[in-house]
Amino acid sequence: MSSEGRAQAPDLDDQVVRTALTSLPFASVLLVDGELRYRAAVGAAITFYGYSPQDMIGRKVADVIAPETFARVGPAMKRALGGESFTEVLESPALGAAFEITYGPAIEVGVIVGALVVVRDVTTEHRALAELASTDRLHKMLMSQTSDLITLTTLDDARYTWVSPSVLRVVGWHHEDLIGEVVYDYLHPDDMLLVRATRAALLDGAEQANAIYRYRRPGGGWTWLEGQIRAVRDADGEVVGLLTTARDVSERRRLEAELSRARLVFESAFAAAPIGMALVSVDGRFLKVNNAVCRLLGRDEASLLGDTFQDITHPGDLAASLELLKMMLDGSTSVGRQEKRFLRPDGSVVWCLLSLALVRDDDGRPRFFISQTQDITDRKNAQREMERLATIDALTGLPNRLLLMDRLRHALSMARRSGLLVGVLFVDLDRFKEVNDTYGHHVGDELLRQVAARLDGATRVGDTTTRLGGDEFVVLCEQVHAADEVAEVAEHIRMALGSSFT
Repeated sequence: MSSEGRAQAPDLDDQVVRTALTSLPFASVLLVDGELRYRAAVGAAITFYGYSPQDMIGRKVADVIAPETFARVGPAMKRALGGESFTEVLESPALGAAFEITYGPAIEVGVIVGALVVVRDVTTEHRALAELASTDRLHKMLMSQTSDLITLTTLDDARYTWVSPSVLRVVGWHHEDLIGEVVYDYLHPDDMLLVRATRAALLDGAEQANAIYRYRRPGGGWTWLEGQIRAVRDADGEVVGLLTTARDVSERRRLEAELSRARLVFESAFAAAPIGMALVSVDGRFLKVNNAVCRLLGRDEASLLGDTFQDITHPGDLAASLELLKMMLDGSTSVGRQEKRFLRPDGSVVWCLLSLALVRDDDGRPRFFISQTQDITDRKNAQREMERLATIDALTGLPNRLLLMDRLRHALSMARRSGLLVGVLFVDLDRFKEVNDTYGHHVGDELLRQVAARLDGATRVGDTTTRLGGDEFVVLCEQVHAADEVAEVAEHIRMALGSSFT
């Protein structure tokens, strides 16, 4: 609509304006001058301190409210007198309530004439405003300074009869452009039925209804609004119009949409992940599991959701697992990573690499763990085999020099504590080189294997027979009471090696 064609906002009947302002929901309004004295006070804020509107006027704020409250409110009012506009949340334990307080400069003819304070009781979002100031000038100033969009519409054809100047900030329209326009012409087609139904409920007797809808902007595009719509009644109780208080919730809707998409992505990745994933409560109960972890642990989803991680953890790893959880919960560590064993229903053991992340709520309280579980059984078996091969002679299968030294240190340590002796026998084969040179290395290797078997068979239980290399062997005898015992082992070895080899 061109500027020449703009409809001018008509002067409203004083009674209608008063009734509309009294119907304005969930706010109280204060006007404070430069000396922090009340110049206007309307709404629920008055009754909190037992004053009538007339008694409030002229009083200093510091004389009315509690000192601890003024310590926060006073500096905020001074900021508003300096031209700042901002919102704070103030909790009042004495009243058992929390208030959202919006501060801003009260401007008249381009000059700051005071600080405007709008108080919302956010513990009861639907509390209506108490009486507003009686003068039309204050009414208009208060209405124009609010950050919310406030409109009055007719009952029958939903046409705007009054629109607050804040409409320019909220949806981009000049308030005079909307006077006489039909509400539905500015709504998104998908939201029109919802708003019609909301208005119909009010016409059927409901006092207030809420709706979230999209409102068209002048240059195209849409702004998400959350509106509270209520019936405006005259002195006789007759409904004379509908009053809407709306605020821009586009950012909230955007965040909600992003959260929804993120949740969908997470759930898809969770379900399709090739490694085991689970959500686990802080006390160890499985809350959600994917197919991969079910296959890994040999259990179906229903079975796992009825178990705790303690139920399926190998007893040898349970203490370490509980200690890791304790450290993550008390904040000692933020990273949870552990190699551990799980028990399958068939009694088999699966080695897993477990990675944990702790999810906390907005107040920092632990909510649940996200776990990732990888099967490392093959790796652990390979690792054990490598460790075994590192200490075993590949040709004879006997312990090698490395394992001999380890067992010798252990035997000497035990001997010092027990007072017993340790015996060491050194065995080498005479003219072994001639066997290799005459018959070949394959015969020599077979001879060494047979010698190793006879040595191992000639020693006592608990003795260690090792091959040092080449044709050299060592027998370690532990828990020896006298040297005669070692001599007896040596004689058994001599007799075992005395017979011919084939």
